[in-house]
Amino acid sequence: MEANGLKRGANGLEVFVMCEIPNNVLLIDEFSDLFDGFSIGSNDLTQLTLGVDRDSSIVAESFDERDPGMLRMLEMAVKGAKRNKRHVGICGQAPSDHIEVARFLLKLGIDSISLTPDRVLKTMIEVRNFKSNRNQVSFIYCAAVSLFICLELLTRCKNWRLSKKFDICTSFQWRHPPIRRLLERWLDFAF
Repeated sequence: MEANGLKRGANGLEVFVMCEIPNNVLLIDEFSDLFDGFSIGSNDLTQLTLGVDRDSSIVAESFDERDPGMLRMLEMAVKGAKRNKRHVGICGQAPSDHIEVARFLLKLGIDSISLTPDRVLKTMIEVRNFKSNRNQVSFIYCAAVSLFICLELLTRCKNWRLSKKFDICTSFQWRHPPIRRLLERWLDFAF
C-alpha cells in the first residue's frame, strides 16, 4: 500500500481487515496491532467455525449463525476489538436472517451492522425498542439511510450511470425533499 502512496495513519487513512476466519478472532489482540478496525464476515466465519459448507445440499442444514459456538466467536470478536479500541462491524447475513443475532450484537456494543435491503425495515422496527446503548441510534440511522439509498438508486436505474453513484449516495437526501421528509418520518417512528 505504501508503495502506492497509501500509508496507514497518513491523512486519516484507516485500514480495516475482514474478520472471517477463527484465527482472526483467536488472535484479535495481535491483529489489532496491524489494523484499525474489523468487519466480521459472519457467513465465512460461521462456515469455518462449524466446519459446514453452507452451499452443500448434504450439510447446509447444519449452517446456523445462532449456534452457541458461533455466538461465542462473535462475542470474542466484538469484545476483543473493543478491548483494543478498534472499530468493529458485521457484514454477513446473520443479522439480516436472525433478528436475535442483531440484538445480541447490539448488546455487545458493535459499531455497525450491515443488512440486506429486504430486511432493513423489518430489522429497524424490531430493534427500535432496544435501548442498551448509543449504538441503537447509529444502527437505525444507517439502516434507514441504506434503505433510502437503495430506493433512490432503484428509481434512477434507467438513467443511472456508474460515474453518478457517488453523487447519488452522498447527496440524494438533500436534493430530494420528498425522500428527506420520508427519512425524517422513519427516524421519528424509530424513536
